[in-house]
Amino acid sequence: MWLCTTSPIVENVAPYSAIENVSIQKLTPEYKIGMERLIKNKTPPMKASELWREKPAILVCIRRPGCIMCRAEAHQLYSKKPIFDALGVQLFAVLHEHIESEVKDFWPRYWGGVVLFDGRQEFFKALGGGKLLKDNFISGFLLNPRAIANYKRAKAIGVELNFKGEGEIKGGLFIVGRGKSGSLTSSLRETLVTGHHMLRS
Repeated sequence: MWLCTTSPIVENVAPYSAIENVSIQKLTPEYKIGMERLIKNKTPPMKASELWREKPAILVCIRRPGCIMCRAEAHQLYSKKPIFDALGVQLFAVLHEHIESEVKDFWPRYWGGVVLFDGRQEFFKALGGGKLLKDNFISGFLLNPRAIANYKRAKAIGVELNFKGEGEIKGGLFIVGRGKSGSLTSSLRETLVTGHHMLRS
């Protein structure tokens, strides 16, 4: 969906086996001060479990990078990166669709970390227990006062938006422990059209 609101469902919605072998590609590096605002060419596919081999990881599955609340939530979470760095936790954003112009608009303005591409939407399916969870614009936004209020707040602080790309696939978040075999500590999925408020301090 294009606009996001609140209240994620916090539960183990997927077994670790559902995500360890997901094939992903890195679309961007982690942004460093002075780095040119360019997107690297896609790297060869890699197994998702390589991401958390050395350190635990948080993977934020983005509904759509042009979504105003997805941008606002991503920016808010990434602003806490120094805290996660101190804890030894990595942050990744996961997209289910690769539109280069959208990646460039999203990174690094709203998310300065590594952006991953899940072309088969396996992380998103795992959030739904094996199937994609979707919301439509009318029920998820137009008939949702909370979504409208959050949209207005994001707009008021200068977050921009567009309507490019698939916006009905719901996102969520995975917290994965360190190690070759890993462990799925928690997985959180959206309710209605939601953001990722679960990690606010």
